[in-house]
Amino acid sequence: MRLKGTKIENEFRSELLLSKQAIFERDENVELLQILKDEYPLLMSAYILHWTPDQSEDIYVVLVNKDNLLCIEIAREEDSPPLVERMDLSRYSNGLSKINQIRLAVAQELAIKDIEVSSAHKSYYIAPKKVRPGYYSIAEYLWGKGVDIDSDGNSESPEDGNWTELTIIKRSDTKQRIDIDLFNENPLTLKISGPKVLSEKVAIYLADECESDLER
Repeated sequence: MRLKGTKIENEFRSELLLSKQAIFERDENVELLQILKDEYPLLMSAYILHWTPDQSEDIYVVLVNKDNLLCIEIAREEDSPPLVERMDLSRYSNGLSKINQIRLAVAQELAIKDIEVSSAHKSYYIAPKKVRPGYYSIAEYLWGKGVDIDSDGNSESPEDGNWTELTIIKRSDTKQRIDIDLFNENPLTLKISGPKVLSEKVAIYLADECESDLER
């Protein structure tokens, strides 16, 4: 659907931006945010399309990273696990009224901008005090166990922790690539580069694993 800059589109845009802020910044939505991160480790964008509060649970329909749709039911009782269902976006869209199709189109437009910002390359620097995790541990931290990757560097084995150069690329999406290079030998400093969301995640992971400060 082509957007035209109408009043209703602007109202939806403001409403959706508030929903994004609520997801990422409000303490009461910590559980919702964690569910989204569990489902999509590379979470770049999330907008609540519908929220149905009830006496016993809250039901959310959330657009994630532009093309993914989740229905999440969070019970108000602490011991009740959330229910999460992945929905088919095209089928969902076809069943919407025109006004809700506009809401979805505005959310997707906002998500595209979020992804562009998150995909911009960013570099971080760490000075590891311990050996590094094996390169495959980093890949699985980013993309999950058994992920299919291409890799290069000076690691002698998947478990070798003495590497100082590393490239890992997710084969199913080659834009998801991390490059780690030797920046300084003494003190040992590594430069971590890649799309902002990826590089930041790897930098925080390595800084924690290697007891290193993180420089941005």
